[in-house]
Amino acid sequence: MSTTYYAQGNGQAEVTNKTLLRMLSKTVADNQKDWTDKLSETLWAYRTSIKKSTQVTPYFSVYGQEAMVPTEIRVVSARIAFTMDKKIKPEDMDLLLADKL
Repeated sequence: MSTTYYAQGNGQAEVTNKTLLRMLSKTVADNQKDWTDKLSETLWAYRTSIKKSTQVTPYFSVYGQEAMVPTEIRVVSARIAFTMDKKIKPEDMDLLLADKL
């Protein structure tokens, strides 16, 4: 949220807006009229990208965990099973993750 009382906050909002506009313009380079269709994809990409300054994604900053892609939810991966508390012990989690490598 941008505020008139906090100049640094305005600067941070402006940087975010510039970044989103740059990302959106690259997404809709050919057809400028469909920008509203691409907005949610652009926001998702921004929110799930690690930021250099914080070393975490904006999504993680807000929710305290990384976002899960819909395909992760459909196919029960070790991460999803652990998150959903499917009775996988933490020591078994390492084995499951090693199996994926």
